Amino acid sequence: MIAYLRRFRIGRLARLASTGRRYGADERATTAVEFSLISIPFLAILFAIFETAFMFLNQETLENVTANAARQLLTGEIQQSSPNAATQKSTFVNLICPTSGPRPAGALPRNFDCSKVIIDVRASNDFNVDTTNALYANPANAVFQPGAAGQINVVRVIYPLPVFLSVLNGFGASTVQPSRAGQTLVDGVWTRIIMGIAVFKVEPF
Repeated sequence: MIAYLRRFRIGRLARLASTGRRYGADERATTAVEFSLISIPFLAILFAIFETAFMFLNQETLENVTANAARQLLTGEIQQSSPNAATQKSTFVNLICPTSGPRPAGALPRNFDCSKVIIDVRASNDFNVDTTNALYANPANAVFQPGAAGQINVVRVIYPLPVFLSVLNGFGASTVQPSRAGQTLVDGVWTRIIMGIAVFKVEPF
């Protein structure tokens, strides 16, 4: 009886060892396990690339539209279009992002909400420009006061760009969370404040 139990235990241990060896040699799920380990940092990097590319694309678009519209102030075309300042402002705003009606060629694309665009045009004594978010924080301070011929003009077009794919950080800590560096919370939505700037001296007209 004792010999039988001994053989039984030895056989059972041998079967367990054989099963363990089979599991150790089984590589059918290797790819899935490896991907599960690298998927979070991989997706974080991928999201960061997409978000950065989206931001730079919209920043470049805003700068180009601002520069193209500012040319009509540079040449005095808008100043001469009407003696009424409100009409001049309306003409300039429509070049950038009209709040109603169709958008002309060269205006901001449809992913820009025109009601959130802040436009500031003013004469200046020098070429220095305030590039902080102060004007966005106080949009009532925005004016449309283009300078006369020979004066320096500063044009700023500001827009709160929503953040769709945040960069993740905290992989070395217990909690992984979005990075909010350079972002501002606007109406419950995290955004980046982007700005198009044009600084020039108005030509004689």
